[in-house]
Amino acid sequence: GDYGLAIKDFTRALEVRKTFTEARSWRGWALIETGDLAGAEAEYRAALEDRTYPTPEKLHLNLGLLLFKVGREAEGMESLSRAVAANPAYARGHYEMGKALERSGNVSGALVSYEAAIGGMKDSADLNLRLALVLEQSGDGMRAKEHFKRVIELAPSGPEASTARDHLKR
Repeated sequence: GDYGLAIKDFTRALEVRKTFTEARSWRGWALIETGDLAGAEAEYRAALEDRTYPTPEKLHLNLGLLLFKVGREAEGMESLSRAVAANPAYARGHYEMGKALERSGNVSGALVSYEAAIGGMKDSADLNLRLALVLEQSGDGMRAKEHFKRVIELAPSGPEASTARDHLKR
C-alpha cells in the first residue's frame, strides 16, 4: 500500500538502468493506484517503445484496461487487439477482450474471445460463466450447460454458482 515509496524505488531503478522496462510497467501500476492515470499511461507507452521487452502483450493489456477506465473504449480495444496479436495464446488478453466486446453488445465477438481464453483459464469460474452466458445467447444451450456445470464444480459457493444454477434450472 505504500505506492509513493514504490514509485520512488522504480524511479531509482530506471535512473540506474534506463532500459529496465519491467520497472516502467510496475511504476505504471503504482501510478494507477495513486490516481495518476496520465502518468501511468505515459509509463506504459514508454515501456512499449522497448522492442526487446519479452512480454509486450502484458503492457498492451495494462494500457488497454487503463484506457477503458478513463472511457477511451476504442483505444482500449486497439490495445487489447495488439496484446493478442503480440501473443495469440495470451488467455488474459482474450478474456479482457471478450469482456469489452460483451459490454459493447458484440456477443459473437465475445464468444470468439472467450473461447480463445478458455484454454489458458479453464479453472476460472468467471470466464466459464461468461462463456456459458454468451453460448446461451448464441443458441448453443448444450455447450452452455457444460460451462454452467463447470462453474459450479470450480466455485460451488461462489457468486457465479448461483447464476449458473439459475440458468441450469431453465
